[in-house]
Amino acid sequence: MSSPISRICIVLIALGFSFMIGVRLYRMYSAQVEEQSQQHSAGVSAQFRSGGAPEKQLPVFQRTTVSSPEIYLQETQLPDELKQEQARQTIQSILADYQEDEALKSFYADLQKSTGEAISLVDLSGEGMAALLIKHPEIQEVIARHTQDPAFAKTLQEIFSNPQFGYSVAVLQQRPRK
Repeated sequence: MSSPISRICIVLIALGFSFMIGVRLYRMYSAQVEEQSQQHSAGVSAQFRSGGAPEKQLPVFQRTTVSSPEIYLQETQLPDELKQEQARQTIQSILADYQEDEALKSFYADLQKSTGEAISLVDLSGEGMAALLIKHPEIQEVIARHTQDPAFAKTLQEIFSNPQFGYSVAVLQQRPRK
């Protein structure tokens, strides 16, 4: 018998590993895209050297003597309430893209069946996650059972690899500052 806190820790560790795997996959993907773009640009420059297509003369822009004021755009800090609302909406938006996913539908159905409540990943990603897991310890069993399904694991990996999702979860689960 394990305590609810240890189960929560296990779930958090699993989510952390999923996030780290997502970050690694994203880095590998971006390196591959960069390599392909470099190969493409090398092929294009070789075409120009070989006389494949004539080079166009680009217009030359010259600086005017009239001085214009410099404008700096800055991102303003949102108050904590607005930041949390923005995070909630981001999570809902990301998960809305997966509402037709069969593995996720099955997961939601099992959650409803075992808890008697309509619980979604939005609820499990928000600030009430710890209270929800304490109220319904059977959620951890449902999560453990469904993470063994490769389709569900793939869907979770896609969701957790989204950097906006990870940031939004972090915003919602941070403790209020005193």
